Amino acid sequence: MGQVILGRVISGSGGAGIIALAAVIITDLAPLRDVASWQSYLNVVATVGRSLGGPVGGFLADTIGWRWSFFGQAPIFLFAMILCGIVLPDLKPRNTQVNDEVASSRLRRIDFLGAAFLGTGLLALLLPLRIGGQKVPWISPIVLSLFAAGILLLALFVVTEMRWATEPIFPLRLLNNREVVFSYFITICQTAAQVGMMVSVPLYFQVTKRSSSTVAGAHLMPAVIGNTVGGLLTGAWIRKTGQFKAPLVLAGVISSISYVLLILRWKGDTNWVESFYITPGGFGTGISLSAVFIALQAAIDPKDKAVAISGLFLSSPIGSILGMAAGNAMMQAIMPVDLASRLRNLGIEGNEAEKVIKQAMARVDYLDEAPQGIARVVTQAYVRGLEYSHGISLLCAILATSTALLMKNGKLN
Repeated sequence: MGQVILGRVISGSGGAGIIALAAVIITDLAPLRDVASWQSYLNVVATVGRSLGGPVGGFLADTIGWRWSFFGQAPIFLFAMILCGIVLPDLKPRNTQVNDEVASSRLRRIDFLGAAFLGTGLLALLLPLRIGGQKVPWISPIVLSLFAAGILLLALFVVTEMRWATEPIFPLRLLNNREVVFSYFITICQTAAQVGMMVSVPLYFQVTKRSSSTVAGAHLMPAVIGNTVGGLLTGAWIRKTGQFKAPLVLAGVISSISYVLLILRWKGDTNWVESFYITPGGFGTGISLSAVFIALQAAIDPKDKAVAISGLFLSSPIGSILGMAAGNAMMQAIMPVDLASRLRNLGIEGNEAEKVIKQAMARVDYLDEAPQGIARVVTQAYVRGLEYSHGISLLCAILATSTALLMKNGKLN
């Protein structure tokens, strides 16, 4: 399951790039007060796609296989490319010689070296977060080497941007602006919190209710709907008042309520009413993503708009991977210990207990094969591990709220 989710994050990078480009275009076409509303509409379109992803992906996994959730994206992206080629105007000069000179000049301005160092550095740092504790131990030479390589590559990126790049892919001077840093940090925290929750919710219902992948994915809908409503309301609020700090603070508080409810109330016998406890988490994230976009725009020079927005959209997948990695790490740390304790109470210890733990950690369908008593304690151990995973989401929401409180209380003209 984790591999599929990671794949969705990676394969979604193209879609994220399109959304980032659309966001830049919106800021060029509309006054800053109206940008929040237009950005919320853009979020609605993206959210509708994400809302369909859960049940559709689950249906494909239950029927023809999860790989088709990736194969099926190819014709959609191909259609988008054709549509862009037909609809978008060609702004190149008509003179062929001028075209060649302009293309050559633009090519020389691209910071290929900085982009290579940034991309490989982030990959080297984030990959061990995905495989550490699951594929290989955290103290494995592979994990330590990747962390070291990531730090070195990012250091080379900094040197490249400061000394060699004519037009840096990401001007480091932007990080001297604390509002920019706060905007990125809030995005990382809120995204990590929600993604951590959205990874755990289908697993929770698969374990406790033995739901199919389709039904388990459909349980994400309340959070997705909350995300949409939160974005729309925030866009309307900012357009009317011009204030963006209050929504950022409120977003963290509302999200925190969701994660507290999940920790306290989701104990394995969740009814349909309590399944809506994830709605505030999505609602808060929708508020945050709309408000932080405007906060960033208000804090920067207009000439830095494109690169600053790109940095904001880079923060989102970073937060996604951090949220998944932290939640999985917590599950890997808590569940075996808790399950071993419960098995001892059943008189199961030693090699027999190790076999049960290994099977339970490896696959959810082990619950269908295990004796009733063992299946019950495995389910309880899963629920305990997921509680700690929600604790990571709660911590991220608290960090986002604290950061929002430190931001300037600006008002748009």
